[in-house]
Amino acid sequence: MPPFTEEDWRTRSDWDFAQNGAISLFWRKELFYDALSELKKLDYLVLSLDCTSVTAFCRSISHGFKWQEQFGYHLEDANLDAINDGLRTPPFPASSKRLVISMTDFHRLFDEDPEFASQFLDIVEYQARDALLFGGLMLCFVQTDDPGFETEKLGGRSALWNSKEWLLSARGLN
Repeated sequence: MPPFTEEDWRTRSDWDFAQNGAISLFWRKELFYDALSELKKLDYLVLSLDCTSVTAFCRSISHGFKWQEQFGYHLEDANLDAINDGLRTPPFPASSKRLVISMTDFHRLFDEDPEFASQFLDIVEYQARDALLFGGLMLCFVQTDDPGFETEKLGGRSALWNSKEWLLSARGLN
C-alpha cells in the first residue's frame, strides 16, 4: 500500500514533510517538537539520536536501530558503511510502517565532523527512498541552532545497469 492517498496532501501534516524529500530542517525547537507531536498522532515511531558527539550519535543509532539484534554487535564508531546497511531495514512499527529520525542540536555533530554528518543525511535520504518501495515512510527531522545551515544535495544516485547486464562480461567487457 502506498504511504499516501490522493486526499492526504490536503489533510495529513506529514505530507508537507515528505513531498520534498525525507529530511526537514528546523531552527526553532518549538516548531521541531510541534512537528514531532503531529507525527506521533499519525502513528510514527520516533527515534531520537544523540548529536552531542559522533560517539554518542553512533551509540544512539546502535540502540535505536537495534544493532545488536540485527548484526550481533553494537555500533561503536563512525562506520558509514555499517550505518547504510543498518538503515536498509529500519524498525518500522507494524501498525503504520512510519518512522521519523529525530535529531536536535545537529550543529554539534556537524561541528565535530561535517563530512560524517553530511554523509549520514545523504544515507538517510537514499534509504528513505528505498523504504517507499516496501510501503514504508521514513522521515528525518534535523534541528540546528545555525539558521544558515545548508547541505549538499542529498540522496544522489547513479543510473544502474539492468540485472541481466549487471556484470561487465554480460556487456562484452572484462
